[in-house]
Amino acid sequence: MGGTAGKLQDVMKDSNNEKQIKALFRTYDKDEDGYLAEPEFKTFANDAMKVVSNMYNVSERKLDNCGGGSWEERLWKIVDSDDDGRVTYDEFRAYVVNAKQPPMY
Repeated sequence: MGGTAGKLQDVMKDSNNEKQIKALFRTYDKDEDGYLAEPEFKTFANDAMKVVSNMYNVSERKLDNCGGGSWEERLWKIVDSDDDGRVTYDEFRAYVVNAKQPPMY
């Protein structure tokens, strides 16, 4: 797996490298405001779906269709833990570091 999804997978498998996590967050934070708003989060959610699908051998279609709402909507509720409509670095980091099980599956 290449591109940002490949980098995300590497970080999720070995989440001890703070420098790598910060660099990955900056990759998604296109407007460099320190947050992932919905358009930026969508890119992250798509990459996260690929990673979770690959790591846990679950089809992307199944991930997107299980539970209520889309994968992106369910992931947003998990990652945006303070429900302020944007994802901070700390929220992003918490998800990446703690994503040891497939969410919402």
